[in-house]
Amino acid sequence: MHLFFSCGTIINMQNILKKSGLKNTACRKHIIGVLIKTHEPISAETLYQKLKKQYDLVTIYRNLAAFEQKGIVFKEHINKIDRYYIDNAQHHHITCTSCGKTECVPCTHNNFKIKNFINIKHQLVLSGICQGCTNHY
Repeated sequence: MHLFFSCGTIINMQNILKKSGLKNTACRKHIIGVLIKTHEPISAETLYQKLKKQYDLVTIYRNLAAFEQKGIVFKEHINKIDRYYIDNAQHHHITCTSCGKTECVPCTHNNFKIKNFINIKHQLVLSGICQGCTNHY
């Protein structure tokens, strides 16, 4: 079963956990399902609410950390909150400072090679005013 993302990515949900080597638990499947359906980065607290508090918040954080370590999810720090999204590759997001609308922005620099460093990660925080809010200024 393929699922489509708002950023144009197609991913096979059934293979996500299998390829990562993580145990296929109900909690992990539910977390991945919510992340796929959400179409934008969300916080662990929002995930907890969307899962109707089926799992405690510590369990959600632990699974998100395991997913991030395996490259299943990506984390961005948006408006002072860690938010998570699932995709085949890292990309960035721009958030409207007025209404909070979020859109995907491609990332073209995933293969950093910097002398004396390994496992290099990066974050880019973009914000602005969306076209819908522009009329209010």
